[in-house]
Amino acid sequence: MSLIETIRSSRIVRRRELEAPTELTQAAAKVKRAFPDVVNATPVSVEEAIQRLDAALLKWDWQHVTVGTISLAVRAFLSGDKVSPAVDNFLKRELEATSSSILLDAVAEAYFSGWTRHGEMTRWLSSILQSRSSYLSFRWGRLFGAVPELLDADEAPLRLAEKMLGQADPFQWLLDAGFAAPHAGQLSTEAYLAWLELLPVVVTPQHIERIFNWIRPVGNKPISDDLAARAVEKLLEPWRTDMPTPDFRMLLTDRIIEAFGDPRYKDKTGAKAKAFWPLVAPDRRNILLRWLAGQSIDALLDVITKATGNHMWPPRHHFWKGLYDRGLVTEAWIALSKPAMDIAGSLFNERGGRLGQAAALQNASGNKKETCLLIMKVGRYTVVEGSHDYRIHLFLNTDRRAPALYQGEYNAEKLMLPQNDPMTRIHDKPGGWQRWVEERVLR
Repeated sequence: MSLIETIRSSRIVRRRELEAPTELTQAAAKVKRAFPDVVNATPVSVEEAIQRLDAALLKWDWQHVTVGTISLAVRAFLSGDKVSPAVDNFLKRELEATSSSILLDAVAEAYFSGWTRHGEMTRWLSSILQSRSSYLSFRWGRLFGAVPELLDADEAPLRLAEKMLGQADPFQWLLDAGFAAPHAGQLSTEAYLAWLELLPVVVTPQHIERIFNWIRPVGNKPISDDLAARAVEKLLEPWRTDMPTPDFRMLLTDRIIEAFGDPRYKDKTGAKAKAFWPLVAPDRRNILLRWLAGQSIDALLDVITKATGNHMWPPRHHFWKGLYDRGLVTEAWIALSKPAMDIAGSLFNERGGRLGQAAALQNASGNKKETCLLIMKVGRYTVVEGSHDYRIHLFLNTDRRAPALYQGEYNAEKLMLPQNDPMTRIHDKPGGWQRWVEERVLR
């Protein structure tokens, strides 16, 4: 029995602790999941709790010290707050001898939040949880009973990750085991990162959902963006050199954009995407941009065909899609005239796509007001292609005149180079323009 419990037992008969009813425990776990940052505490400040404890030790008067006061002081102490040597010594001895589930809850939470491989504090907290295991609250006792590897002070994250690997839905598995907040704490973070490393390459829809079940669990808060970015990197990792099937590519693209926004948006309408995508490694982000480029090229064919009935566009689409399939077109963005924008919205809504807004407005007046643009990154060039009689324009990426991709509006007339400029070419019927483009972009 700990010191505080010995003192209190001299004044009051302790009630026998009963095992918590299952339904009540489940209800408490739901509350904990909904409000993971809320801590049960007495209505005193941390500073006041520590002062009361200090005074009690000095005067040996425990009248104003409750288990709640001790709990508050313990949480502050375990979080790294400085206390006097007397309080430090008392709390260490108290925790090593306590049978209070309230204090042991604080120990368990501190163990998860501050877990450090080979850390002195981690080893000490683990030893307390093991030696006082019979006094743990129901939820912690159930969790450590189901996953005893969690108390491995040296390899707990890896051991947990190995267990997670065998579960179809690791997040739900941990909830069922009694862990109210599987995303919380350093131990959980390291286990999640180790789990991502252990997972096989993501090549099936089941692999995709398994990861999304962890980072965006239904009915629970999503994981933080910086950790979600590691999952997106895992999802895209197998495709740095290979291309998945069109159906898988569409599924993964839609799933990622639905959760984290389109990486091409840079204005205020894409605030979510603007905050998230810089967290993803550029080489993985570029994989998604490459896939979206292919979708933009295909989308423009559909829109122009329906908007203008222009018979000139299919051969152009075939040419640019061929360069895309060869890996030469790495990014693409379309700018639609106002009539074409309306048609695009209808087409995308009919097909249930999420790219209905993935286009800029082409706002030129005069004889270019009906023009639609395709703006691409092709090797060292920014290429501007257009419908109707619009000429091809090539800009070196270092050219200040080169239009930036992913803007909200473009003016087709203002982007045009003079007719005699060596970096622009008409679409001649024999197809010489295709050889002209290849001679430059393939150098």
